[in-house]
Amino acid sequence: MMLAAIAVEAAANTAVTSVTTTNRTSYTLDNADVLELTAMLEPASDFYRVEKIDRKTKNDGAWLSFPSVSLFSSTANADLTEFFKTFGCEASTNAYSITGSTPFVDSLLSVRYALYPDEQWNRTELSFVGQSGYVWLYENPCVLPLGFMIPQAMDLDWNLETENPADVQNQLSDLLNVLHAHRHARRI
Repeated sequence: MMLAAIAVEAAANTAVTSVTTTNRTSYTLDNADVLELTAMLEPASDFYRVEKIDRKTKNDGAWLSFPSVSLFSSTANADLTEFFKTFGCEASTNAYSITGSTPFVDSLLSVRYALYPDEQWNRTELSFVGQSGYVWLYENPCVLPLGFMIPQAMDLDWNLETENPADVQNQLSDLLNVLHAHRHARRI
């Protein structure tokens, strides 16, 4: 009786809380649209990244041939993973991604383009680039280059040990003399 009760509970729990499965058609549904839109981007004369907001994996950039911040790898760098966590982005032992970033973080990481599953009509900081199917491509014109100078005070005055990622970003904003990140906390 007890074994039957455990089996019923386990089956019900699995049905309600488990990760659902998908089929190949759903998994690759927007691939052609993403490839079409990223092909519109001119060959990089300078460094930039592209992020897919509703990505299926951390490696959508590698899968669909666009330069991305997000990565899943068994050899993910521990220090970089910790840096992403400090900034409020998603990170684990073997992966990190732009999920949770702010426009400020995206600018620091040179995320110039973003692929969205819907139109971003209320996002005045973004410029519309194109649409294919149910994928919209937008440009963030406010990104930093791959390399840039930072004040010497960053080494001593920037506290990365703060518990709140908004505080880490705001302190960096203060050191760089720019507006605070939390005032612009919409995702790009």
